[in-house]
Amino acid sequence: MTKEGSPNDTTTSAYNYSPVEQSWLFSIIAVGQFFGTVALTYGLSKFDIRKCFATLGLISGIATLLTPLSAYIGFVPLLFMRFLQGVATSLSFAGIGSITQQWSTVKESGMFFSLLSCHFQIGSVFTMPVAGLLCESRWGWPSLYYLQGVMTTVSFVLFYLFYRDDPYWHGLVSDKELSRIERGKISITTRESKATAHPKVPYKAMFTDIVVWGIQIGVTGVQFGFCLFVQYGPVYMNKVLKFDIKSTGVGTALPYIASIIMKTIAGPISDHATCVSMKTNIKIFTTISNSLLALGTLSLAFITMDYPILAQIAFIISVAFSGLNAVGSLKAVQMISQHYAHVMMNVVTMISSFIILILPMLITVLAPDNTHSQWRVIFIGVSIITFTGMIVFILTAEVEPRPWVKKESVKMNKVFQVDINKTDIIPPEEKKDMEEKIEP
Repeated sequence: MTKEGSPNDTTTSAYNYSPVEQSWLFSIIAVGQFFGTVALTYGLSKFDIRKCFATLGLISGIATLLTPLSAYIGFVPLLFMRFLQGVATSLSFAGIGSITQQWSTVKESGMFFSLLSCHFQIGSVFTMPVAGLLCESRWGWPSLYYLQGVMTTVSFVLFYLFYRDDPYWHGLVSDKELSRIERGKISITTRESKATAHPKVPYKAMFTDIVVWGIQIGVTGVQFGFCLFVQYGPVYMNKVLKFDIKSTGVGTALPYIASIIMKTIAGPISDHATCVSMKTNIKIFTTISNSLLALGTLSLAFITMDYPILAQIAFIISVAFSGLNAVGSLKAVQMISQHYAHVMMNVVTMISSFIILILPMLITVLAPDNTHSQWRVIFIGVSIITFTGMIVFILTAEVEPRPWVKKESVKMNKVFQVDINKTDIIPPEEKKDMEEKIEP
């Protein structure tokens, strides 16, 4: 790598990285994410989501702000900032699972999960076009990092101030709202001294469950396709399809806008569709998500740079329908694990880390010159992985809480019921009579 100028140098020629260094700058995100996930597994047994989420968010904001300076100093400092950003992303899936479990009603979990998972797409929708504009402006690429660093820091400070892990302790949640949120959930938490204590996680039972592995294989299939487009969608459009930087930014954002729309529509449908069982519901959405992602990816293998519009359409279809995964395999993860959703989502994060880690290596080996013929092999391979994951998911998926969830509840003998005044733990039969008097 060579560099010239200052930390605020707006030219791209001032920072020239070798192919190996570029590969490491992509892969180190996965390394950080993996270490963050391991640390988070321990951290969540000691601290609540609110503290962990805010801490990692601040790390992300600070690392983003320091990225231009680190790039100016040298490759190693920049690599370290990328590592910290990877660590910060480790809570994304665990946060979605935990927040949905704590704050969503059972009947609205699909919509809740869909909206929270939109942050994956919103980040790209905002970043891609803004990056295209700022990189070609007089402020240059450093301004993008300063803008997003400030936005990230402020947003997580606000999160810490307003969020509470348990709606029971939130001053703005009414008794009626609390009753609706907790209705129908299995809970083995205890609430003492303004804190919510959680039981030990049944790791052995969890990871010897074939349903768990089947669902995670399904998640792996769709994550391969999604991570490919997130990491290398702009590269493919710019280097292979020959879009300019500004057009690449706008063109890359369009699929994520479509994905947000798909999620917003699919969430309520998933929750309120009564013509099929929830198990069939989730399998249908997973089939639509994975099959169209696989077909869209496969079509890119045969659409050349002579047909950029068709390639853009295939790109949009692939990313847009991959978003239905939120009410498909990812929703299944949350439903079978209930209050252990954060653990299962940590596994999803590790899967994503592994994919993000190996993708740069695969791209470097299979598409060193960024030609269409080289990318064809990648697209065909990823489409096969996505389709295979879908088949395994359909054969093994369940939606009811697994035996290790219910067994642990009975073992702890602390199935928690809350009365309308938030004061007494009352028998289930009395709770049932009381709930019948509360409006749905």
